[in-house]
Amino acid sequence: MAQKTDFTEQEWDELRKGATGAGLLVSVSDRSFFDSFKEAGSLAKHL
Repeated sequence: MAQKTDFTEQEWDELRKGATGAGLLVSVSDRSFFDSFKEAGSLAKHL
């Protein structure tokens, strides 16, 4: 598995932005307003 040291600072920043964007898309695509908050909370916990 790749680690942070395997990437340049710019590459790591792009990976972080991609993961955040994907998580936000999942959280807003959920039908329930309450579930959107649960998804966003889960994203925040893991980032």
